[in-house]
Amino acid sequence: MIQLDHILENEAVTLVRVLEQIRREGPISQVEIGRKLGLGRAIVNIHVKKLLAQGVVVPTGDVEGSVGRPRVLLDLAREGKAVLGICLDSPYLSGAVMDFSNRLIVKRELDVSDVKSHVDLGQRIVELVVDLERSARKKGLSLYATCFSVPGVLEVDSGKILNYVNMPAANGLDVKQVLKSLLNVPIYIVPLGAAIYWGGLEAQQANQQVFHVIWDLGVGMMFGRGFEIGFKEYRRHAKSVNSNIRDIGHAVLWPNGKRCYCGRRGCMEAYLGGRAITDRWNAQHPDEELVFSGLLNLARNDDSRCLKLISRHARRLGEALGWIFAVHQPSYIKLSGQIPDSAPIARDAFWHGVTRRMGDGANRIQFNYVGDTRAVQVVGSCRLALHVRFNRPLLDMVSADDTSEGAVAFVLG
Repeated sequence: MIQLDHILENEAVTLVRVLEQIRREGPISQVEIGRKLGLGRAIVNIHVKKLLAQGVVVPTGDVEGSVGRPRVLLDLAREGKAVLGICLDSPYLSGAVMDFSNRLIVKRELDVSDVKSHVDLGQRIVELVVDLERSARKKGLSLYATCFSVPGVLEVDSGKILNYVNMPAANGLDVKQVLKSLLNVPIYIVPLGAAIYWGGLEAQQANQQVFHVIWDLGVGMMFGRGFEIGFKEYRRHAKSVNSNIRDIGHAVLWPNGKRCYCGRRGCMEAYLGGRAITDRWNAQHPDEELVFSGLLNLARNDDSRCLKLISRHARRLGEALGWIFAVHQPSYIKLSGQIPDSAPIARDAFWHGVTRRMGDGANRIQFNYVGDTRAVQVVGSCRLALHVRFNRPLLDMVSADDTSEGAVAFVLG
């Protein structure tokens, strides 16, 4: 296998762009790839040779050009190959098999709200994977790679879940070992935000800055430009995974403020995360105490008290994040997660908060809600399984460790 570990990040991104162009429009010639991506012939040729050597792209025939020799047409090696994407986002465990034409062949979802320990969760993962792999074989597909996405802090070398605040029962689960006992393919463990980002990749331009906010029990955010996935500046913290890697939800906004579920004080999630909103509801309505899923059900049923509470927090979240957007001036801001899924009013309220903070600067930004978050997550996991399988430098964008072959953990702040 060609070793790509040490090529530059921009070369890794270009390789992904070339592959995506072939996946979307193949069979396609190198000349056409270069024209559509704005790349020179020599650059395209270098990356096509890598893809051919990996066996992920194959020549499918020739087409006559206006001058010179016929042009070779390229396409993905689609026949009989698929990837497996799995997402853990409490209270759901989702998985899907995607073929090389970007079609979801089979999809499954399990409710894991009753899981009491990481051992129980491991058994549910086995149940899901066995079902999906069997379904793939019945369709004549063999798995090429697997990607498992999960919130929380991951151990760099193994992908073990260390700190999933919203599902403590998952902590200590070595996902790599569970999956390796079932599958003989490369396995990648990534943060859920990376899967959400890649699941919504189709709608954004490669040269435009995108911020993607995920709002559910916690508050997460991914950012980047097209195929570059964000939080690169946190790479230097990867080796300190046992202590200080934090996402945007655990940025301290109010020192010595309310205690957060992570143990610190004044975190954004302590005031604006879904758990904090649920606690606020229970304080206001002691005779109607709810868990987070119950709060979401009220929102879906248009309970005016619940919608008012969520709307107020959505506006405050927009204001809290607005200062980041004001500094970075992204082209796009995307919002997804269980709260905006369940309460459409939260989408407008969030953007109202952003515009209050940014003023006229918000007029230059496109804002949109990314619907059906769980579907986006599983598509993103499948895409990452394909791209990371042959394009190892993508790992280096978000991980500082040279991880062992066969299981890789993305570590994001």
